[in-house]
Amino acid sequence: MAFPRPAHDDASGLELVTARATLDREFRRALLTRPREAIAQTFGVELPARLRLKFIEKDPSYDLVVVLPDLIDDGALSEADLERTSGGADLWGWLGTVAAIAAAAD
Repeated sequence: MAFPRPAHDDASGLELVTARATLDREFRRALLTRPREAIAQTFGVELPARLRLKFIEKDPSYDLVVVLPDLIDDGALSEADLERTSGGADLWGWLGTVAAIAAAAD
């Protein structure tokens, strides 16, 4: 079976792993239960022991799964920190775009 390759030559390791997991059911199952072993056996890459790694599968009842970053709970953010974090992003516009893409896929 031919496996998909990312469209560009400078594909990251993660792109190669996810491309393979798109079509290879056995590899996908191994990623969910034994990710280090799956990557080592398939790509010949030994990941550092200190790297904590977990793959999850998207629940088909959702259109989008977002993994939140670690919570930094060392006090309130300053106004400057909040401004840098928000970056002027339009959350509602982003959600509208995602909803439109999901609706078009139906």
